[in-house]
Amino acid sequence: MIKLIIFDVGGVIDNFDESMYADYLTKKLGIDRDEFWHTLIPLLDRMELGHSTLAQMKKALSRKFKVSQRRLEWDSAFEKLNSVNWDVINLANRLSKKYKIAVLTNVSRSRHMVKMWRYLEKVKYEHLFASCYLHMAKPDPKFYRFVLKEMKVSPSEAVFIDNLKKNTDGAEKVGIRSVQFTNYHSLVKDLNKRGIR
Repeated sequence: MIKLIIFDVGGVIDNFDESMYADYLTKKLGIDRDEFWHTLIPLLDRMELGHSTLAQMKKALSRKFKVSQRRLEWDSAFEKLNSVNWDVINLANRLSKKYKIAVLTNVSRSRHMVKMWRYLEKVKYEHLFASCYLHMAKPDPKFYRFVLKEMKVSPSEAVFIDNLKKNTDGAEKVGIRSVQFTNYHSLVKDLNKRGIR
């Protein structure tokens, strides 16, 4: 019997992921996209684990690609590119009448997080698990196990929704049933198949 539904944020509750930022910035600045992406990802991983700061990431990117930190547009690009998936938020709020709702996100301490809180305030969740504060990140199995322990449910009593296959695979490895999010209508169908309405 399902008791807990866990929602990812980026790519599910909102429509932003860092590949959009990489596409936007490299096109604007004429930077090689692959080189930028391979430089950005380990820097982001450290930020999302709370092991480095936004200032350190900007400094590293600025030095590597010989652009000013202002031209990296970390915050302004997020504002331009991000949009909120209100259908998913409304779905989570409907489901909160029957199930526990948790939010699980790999996120860094930056203005992105401040803006994220504004729309997450509209979500009726019981607990938000943010990687940068817990020093754990998806798809590390210990992150999922930590969520289950905190929410007091077994793996078989939880469903996890994420847009990235590596993260849904990670949850499946600890026994959590998972749905890879592509769009709202497919999500509703997938949940209905599991008896979640």
